[in-house]
Amino acid sequence: MGITTRSVQVFFENRTEATLFRSDFNFDADEWQAPPVQIDPGTTGQWGCDNASIPFFGVEGNAQFVVVMNGANVGHVFLDWSNPFAGADTFKIRVDFNGTSDSDSGSNHIDETYVRFVLDGVPGAFTVGCFPEGTVELGQTTGGGLIVNTVMSWAATFIEADDAHGVIAGLAEDDFLASHAGMLASGLTITQITSQETAGQRRWSAVYRSGFETHLERKLTTDAFVAEFGNHYGKDCLIDFSTYEESGDRFWTGVWQLGRSDDHVFLWGYPPDDFTAKTQEIFDAGAPLSIAKPYFSGDQLLWAGLCHPAPVGSYFERDMSLARFLQVWEEQYPTSCLISLEAYDVGGQTLWSGIWHDGLQGNSLSYACADTVLIDDFYAWHDAGLRLAYLTVYQDLGD
Repeated sequence: MGITTRSVQVFFENRTEATLFRSDFNFDADEWQAPPVQIDPGTTGQWGCDNASIPFFGVEGNAQFVVVMNGANVGHVFLDWSNPFAGADTFKIRVDFNGTSDSDSGSNHIDETYVRFVLDGVPGAFTVGCFPEGTVELGQTTGGGLIVNTVMSWAATFIEADDAHGVIAGLAEDDFLASHAGMLASGLTITQITSQETAGQRRWSAVYRSGFETHLERKLTTDAFVAEFGNHYGKDCLIDFSTYEESGDRFWTGVWQLGRSDDHVFLWGYPPDDFTAKTQEIFDAGAPLSIAKPYFSGDQLLWAGLCHPAPVGSYFERDMSLARFLQVWEEQYPTSCLISLEAYDVGGQTLWSGIWHDGLQGNSLSYACADTVLIDDFYAWHDAGLRLAYLTVYQDLGD
């Protein structure tokens, strides 16, 4: 078995007119690169550490800088970072000056990660920021050249159920495939998969449960995905899909439940109003909408969806503000269950959609979560007898 590396790459961005001089640093790591002796105004210092040769150990470290402006000491900055073998990564920054201070912290669960610390402001009014990978500041670029122009958040719906289940949140492809294999080896099967691009890298999230078999296909072109749908139709049922663009090409990912021969319908390429009209027509024929996902083709917003036959009432609404989405959730809660949801960017705003089905009870909702919070909620609701049913990943742009 190979050794799992723990590493932290640190970027310290100096947005002030002061110069930062390193006064101390410490590492608990196998290999490390020292912080720079000096970080000039408007520049970013970079360093890091890793542990690739000693099994079951993490890495940690700290650094201190003196803030100097016009020859005077105008503050001290303290940085701490830790990526343990087990548990959450933690990062902290604090600036002190003449009895005033500002601090920030953050965390994630990524084996080989980065963090960007920021110092801004003027003496007596310095501010700091801490942005671990996956929870980064909007519209900024790290000193390493990674474009980190999104703040990724998770939202999820939970339903009352006692079967075994699992979740993977925001892993790079190789890590995802390894974790996916582990889920399958534990007896679970995948039921949902989605991906997002952050810091120039595509990351994958998935939901797992027990009780039946599924088949996963990834990275299919539109024609190949439609052909795969036809190959399975009448024998297996498509229960989830996702789509994304990469290098100008569109790809699709699908999960089929094996041995389920439902007469289901897959739709794609519909403008919003046409999608609503078509799914209403299919609902009237006895197959309510179960999944609806928006995507852009060029500048055009399109929708894709899945309809499965079921003798239940159904409610679908799209293009909601968060306030409206929460209002509808409250209104539907006594009699209906939120079975799927999406959050998506239209014109610089985060909009929401949701599908509710009648007759399911014990529904709960988490939203605006970092990946670590999603995992915490997963365990909390699991202990309360609820299973993660569906999740979405989005750029938290606000209403």
